[in-house]
Amino acid sequence: MKRLILLFFLFVGCSQSMFEPVVESGGNPYTIPPKIKVEYVVSGTATSALVTMNGPNGDVVQYVNAFLPKIYRYSDYKDWFIYVSAQNNGTTGIIVVAIFIDDVLYKSDTNSGAYVTAVVSGTI
Repeated sequence: MKRLILLFFLFVGCSQSMFEPVVESGGNPYTIPPKIKVEYVVSGTATSALVTMNGPNGDVVQYVNAFLPKIYRYSDYKDWFIYVSAQNNGTTGIIVVAIFIDDVLYKSDTNSGAYVTAVVSGTI
């Protein structure tokens, strides 16, 4: 009888936890991020830059010698994290990076000089 009761509680306890959604520490179930339009804009007076960004699926994308200005458009961005940085490849010039979400400026950064970096990041 004790084994039967123990098995009953084990089954009930396990079956409830097996079907519950995964919950973050904040108490919200994980959800798939909505698809949005994200644009990374890299510009300035610098001729070229090392550009690093977070891709639409959470992957890291890097362009070693991107000639400026450059716009990277993702119409089906599916990650919560957005990031773009650009490092001036030359000894002079200005680097400007900006992120647009659904055609609205989210953030921008500017830096000038030899081999400087401008960085913008955030969460959606």
